[in-house]
Amino acid sequence: MLTAELAKPQSAHMVLALATGRIGVNDVPRWRPRDDQFVRNDSWGASYDSTIVTTDGAPAIRGSLQYLMPHHMLSTVTAVVDAEIDFERCQPDISVPNPLSLTQIVNFFATAWAIAFDILPLALGNPSAPADSAGRPRVSLHIISEHPSSNGEGRTLRLADLVDLSPFGMTHKQQLGRLDIGVLGRAALPDSEALLVVRQALARVAEDAGFDAADLVQW
Repeated sequence: MLTAELAKPQSAHMVLALATGRIGVNDVPRWRPRDDQFVRNDSWGASYDSTIVTTDGAPAIRGSLQYLMPHHMLSTVTAVVDAEIDFERCQPDISVPNPLSLTQIVNFFATAWAIAFDILPLALGNPSAPADSAGRPRVSLHIISEHPSSNGEGRTLRLADLVDLSPFGMTHKQQLGRLDIGVLGRAALPDSEALLVVRQALARVAEDAGFDAADLVQW
């Protein structure tokens, strides 16, 4: 049932949408159960990934999904929806990467929201939503550059190089490697409401990061 739901257009195209303008793709990438030793696909959890590769087979964009039941190291039901983009593999001949637009970020998070609350629980026939210790649904949104400063192993890629944050205005912060925010008390939502909640959360985190026009952003 989970595999069939992930094959539907909204879920199947989530990773593909991140490739637009960055890397050519011949076929829509499919979500497949992961088979490495560090993941679960049993009565305690489910783990899937969807990967777009370069012409030589190296992963350029990889989406991953996990749904985990509580156990001795995890006190609550947890759903994780993640995407990693290797901009240098996507565009090896371009010195300045083509950044993700704010629209792409919003659409990714809104789709991820639906997958986390509506689709991943199907893996175990479990309707429980990810929650905090008080039983309130909790969602954490993260945007991270894994190379925010030079470490001698490749070029520096600031977050603003990877994501177009200009709709939020300017910020005085020079070392901005991540944006993250938690949203409490919101579980499964209609698509339009999920979009609204994600937009409000991103505006809030941009404001926290010092952007001077976060409250004026036009969606």
